Amino acid sequence: MTHQSIVNPDTKFVIAGDIYKVQRRPMHSHIVINNNYQGIRVVDPWNGNDLLQVDFTEGYSNSGIINEWCFRADGQAVLILNEEHRTASLLSLEINLPSYSLLCPSVQRVIDLRYIWERNLFWITGGKSYAFFHLEWQGDIPIFVERSGMQARIAHRSWRRALDKLPVSNCNVLRVEADKSQMLYHDFSEKSGQVGVVSWQDEISWSAPAPEEVSRLAFDGKHMFILHEYEVHALNEQGQIETVYPVPEGFHYSGLDTIPAQDNKPAALVLVCNSLSDPHYNQFLVYELDSSKN
Repeated sequence: MTHQSIVNPDTKFVIAGDIYKVQRRPMHSHIVINNNYQGIRVVDPWNGNDLLQVDFTEGYSNSGIINEWCFRADGQAVLILNEEHRTASLLSLEINLPSYSLLCPSVQRVIDLRYIWERNLFWITGGKSYAFFHLEWQGDIPIFVERSGMQARIAHRSWRRALDKLPVSNCNVLRVEADKSQMLYHDFSEKSGQVGVVSWQDEISWSAPAPEEVSRLAFDGKHMFILHEYEVHALNEQGQIETVYPVPEGFHYSGLDTIPAQDNKPAALVLVCNSLSDPHYNQFLVYELDSSKN
């Protein structure tokens, strides 16, 4: 199969900062990025305007590194996690609401996190661990409390069934899309490997043979977008590369996600790339996703 290469984005703009974390805000067409090492920024991907900036809470890691984050399904909050210091920052994305410092759940590693966060229901597992943790409140203080797998199954049976479809080892969940009730994963337990989507809202799943290297994923319902350093590939369910998005000369890719059609704007693929000569100089590249281009 011959793939097409798309060089010119529909929209692009320059944005400053050392950007290394990129994800769509649930229930919105906004993109959330790290604000250097002091907090997060919520950005309009069509014009680059900052919609919101939130600083980390006092007590979060002095390094300001975001190793992982979890988003509430309504997009009103995000949990920021740091591996080295095992600290967390629960940030409100609603103006004038408080944020909180807390400890990470006691997973082995702050990667491969599998969670469900719907309103006040927040369960998390993964991190190369079989343990389950529930976010609870002790007075005005949020804390992760370890609970049994049976308690998690009783709390949300369909989420547990979705987890059962994924191996704990040799599989990384690279993105949870909380508002879509789905997880994007890379299963490397077999020689061929797979990338795919598993949902706890319905029985529909999507999977395709994986390339040799998989770092970050995004999904639009038909294609899995796989980020490489200098290209992004749109993969169909047969594992064929249909579209390639080469990085502009002098840049390398650092993040990606898809955004839904909203407010008279089309669905789109958002790519973030960093300058090879200046790590604080970045470009946002936005490609409209329609039948004629993908």
